[in-house]
Amino acid sequence: MNNEEICKLQKTSSDFYKKQHFREALDSYSELIKQFSSNKEKEKSTEFCKAIHRQGVCHFLLSDYDKAMECFKRCDEFYNKNNLSCEPLLGRNMAYMSYCCMKNGDLDCGFEKASKAKEIFEKNKIMEDDENAVLFSALGCFHFKKGENDNAKRELERAMYFIKKHQHKKNLVNLFDLFYLAQIYLKENRIEDAINKFTESHNLSEELSFMDKDYHITCLENISNLYYKLERDELAQKFEKKLEEYKQKQ
Repeated sequence: MNNEEICKLQKTSSDFYKKQHFREALDSYSELIKQFSSNKEKEKSTEFCKAIHRQGVCHFLLSDYDKAMECFKRCDEFYNKNNLSCEPLLGRNMAYMSYCCMKNGDLDCGFEKASKAKEIFEKNKIMEDDENAVLFSALGCFHFKKGENDNAKRELERAMYFIKKHQHKKNLVNLFDLFYLAQIYLKENRIEDAINKFTESHNLSEELSFMDKDYHITCLENISNLYYKLERDELAQKFEKKLEEYKQKQ
């Protein structure tokens, strides 16, 4: 494949990625990485490193955290081995590594990676970017899992602010942001806010075809119970019916 064909493949990969067609993007980036590997002009380039990172993001957003982590580690090693200079990429990659650690239950590793990502962002003054919202999501996730709800809420609300400000399409990371915020608001007895976040999170999960049955059941149980608490029985019963439908799914 010549350079012109590689450029076309890069654009195709990027288009799939930006449109959130992650399975198609994953296939396209896999082919792009294969082509970069056999191209002397590209084999040590930032473009190559970015393709590896985005391959990892695709795996992450398709809920395959182990494969995602493999890509993020490869990206980090590639970046350092080739002395590249693209700090936003390095920081975002570190933030996603943090999230993967925490999804696999390793909070210490998660916080270490998130702290490094934050240091990179602050040092290079690259916070104002919609893609960098993943940093605040990772920090929020860490604080939530540690039971530090005030700190978690601050970071998660900051992540949501970035997404809203830049009108960035929401993805699986934002689904977790909404879910964690809903639980924090519930603990603060902010019933309406908790209902809104659980509902947003559930609706987004359906939009993204996120198939975790336990996740859907948790959202719907909370929404139904909270509507009953507000004595809004008709809405409570609506979500209770939907809950039963999910429980019966294989």
